[in-house]
Amino acid sequence: MSWFRLTARPTWRVRHSVVSNPADMRRNILALSGSLHSSSANSALVRLASSLSDALVSVDIFDKLNQLPYFNPEIDVEPAPQAVAELRAAIQAADGLLIATPEYAHEMPGVLKNALDWLVGSGELYGKPVAVLSAAPSAERGEYARRALQQTLAAQGSRLVLSATVAVTPAARRSGETAPETVQAVAAALSALATSESAALGPLARPWLSCDSWSPRPTTTQRCGSIGTRSA
Repeated sequence: MSWFRLTARPTWRVRHSVVSNPADMRRNILALSGSLHSSSANSALVRLASSLSDALVSVDIFDKLNQLPYFNPEIDVEPAPQAVAELRAAIQAADGLLIATPEYAHEMPGVLKNALDWLVGSGELYGKPVAVLSAAPSAERGEYARRALQQTLAAQGSRLVLSATVAVTPAARRSGETAPETVQAVAAALSALATSESAALGPLARPWLSCDSWSPRPTTTQRCGSIGTRSA
């Protein structure tokens, strides 16, 4: 059950200057939460992001992290496990990615790291604009999780456009009201994703690098020995 209750629909708009053709204005953003908790504040953030969809930004939620198997290079073959294939396809099709993560023991949750591990060899994060949010009881919290997540995202070639902790106090959760600051933080993340240069160009404008440098998706018979590859 969501603890958000919007008292009024917020007004926000993406800057039109980043797109040259009005037909190309709509940006498709994928949002995912790093928490499996049923009443997670971070899952509530991605649901809030989805509620802010409008004529310029469409937000879809990927909520199957709990269906991903533990990453194992030996099963990272074609065809991929169904949930893995769905995650990869959803990220590939999106113009940007919004991740909301809690902080566990100064780290991102294992379920989120597992999802990112499934993307190392396939390369969907390469060149992808990513915004990182962390809902926490105070603005000083969540930094370690965001830092760990950002390090993993950078290793996979994504482009960070925004990172912030969203303060959600226990009192706010009990009241069920959504603070204007929370809405503003989520709207700012969506705006940063929608107006990023890569999102404006679209996913097809981010070509893969060749295997001479680093291939995010080497074939099963051709593995690149450069940065970005995995070791067992």
